Amino acid sequence: MASIVFEARKATLRGGGERGRWFSPLQRHVVLHIGKMRVSGITPQDIKGALAPIWRTKFPTAEKALQRTRTVLHEGRLMGFGCDPFSAEAAQRMTITADIIEEAMVNATDDLRAVFDALERFDKR
Repeated sequence: MASIVFEARKATLRGGGERGRWFSPLQRHVVLHIGKMRVSGITPQDIKGALAPIWRTKFPTAEKALQRTRTVLHEGRLMGFGCDPFSAEAAQRMTITADIIEEAMVNATDDLRAVFDALERFDKR
């Protein structure tokens, strides 16, 4: 379905989409992982799993792939495929929430280290 949406959007892309820059993040990172699945069976967890390896290391690419996944699912819904465009939104929220939780845990660990260091200095007096 991604290639169908790409072909439909080609006319609106600069240079007719010949350079493949619109499709490549989607092809390399999303279609590679979930391209064999039925569109109606794609869940937010599937999208999150496809983008997780690049979410921190190649964030601009991950963001483009997510946006294009959202577009494909939305256009697929309009074309009558049984897909849920909200899956991309939910995957983004899940990924961002996981980042926030991990950052809070790192900060809490740093805070605990500061407390332990202070206690250690106090014990040495």
